[in-house]
Amino acid sequence: MQTKYALVRGFTLHGKAEKCYVVDIPQGQIVLEDCDITSDYLSCVAIHGYTANPVIRRCQIHDGKNSGIYCWENSQGIVEDCDIRNNATGEVTIEQGANPTIRHCRIYDGKQCGILIRDRGRGTVENCEIFGNSFAGIEINTGSDPKIHKCRIYASKANGVSVYQQGRGTIFDCQIFDNANAGVAIAKAADPTIYQCLINQNQYQAVWVYDNGAGRAENCDLTRNGDGAWNIGANCEVYRRVIKNKNELVQDLRKITEKRTAKDAKDTKE
Repeated sequence: MQTKYALVRGFTLHGKAEKCYVVDIPQGQIVLEDCDITSDYLSCVAIHGYTANPVIRRCQIHDGKNSGIYCWENSQGIVEDCDIRNNATGEVTIEQGANPTIRHCRIYDGKQCGILIRDRGRGTVENCEIFGNSFAGIEINTGSDPKIHKCRIYASKANGVSVYQQGRGTIFDCQIFDNANAGVAIAKAADPTIYQCLINQNQYQAVWVYDNGAGRAENCDLTRNGDGAWNIGANCEVYRRVIKNKNELVQDLRKITEKRTAKDAKDTKE
């Protein structure tokens, strides 16, 4: 769409052409509402370029041969109240400095990740249901730094959240539960901050840190996981913030130095 503004509402869009996105937004403030979008070849919706700032609202975005929504090249935009499902790669992929807001969406049954944030991707993901994806519910890697807020991330066939390869990110006030591996996995110089989260009933640990991973967990409930609260590998630095007195703003930042496995990890409420 080579225009600064357009309103597209109530269409069924089925992409059948090779090497084409169904909806391609390289610029402008396009509003896409109440559409049903699927693709036989590439991603269903592409948002790219620093002037691209669309609004995608109440759409069904599904069964794409690549991502449901693909954001790159410093693009922005708002995606809200959408169902994004059953796409072949990341249901939503954010990379190359893109900084969209994804809110009040259901992101599920993806053949890979629910949301993949890579290559310096940013973005805010809030109040979303992310579930039933074949890889992690959210994966953050290669220097990306998103904000994940008030999301429910569950029933992934791998980790709830994976943070790798110098990924960062702030994960706060989320529920991460019932995932096949760890609630949150951190590795390869990744260093996220996790606070005020409920990380429960995952088959492995609440938080698994290995291969030079790092991070900080503050005021989280890490109870009722299959292999306990923590597994901290060698050469990893993880800090947990413990409130000494809930009536005072007095806190103790403690470094977790020992390796904890299923044999000795205990449930903790940080």
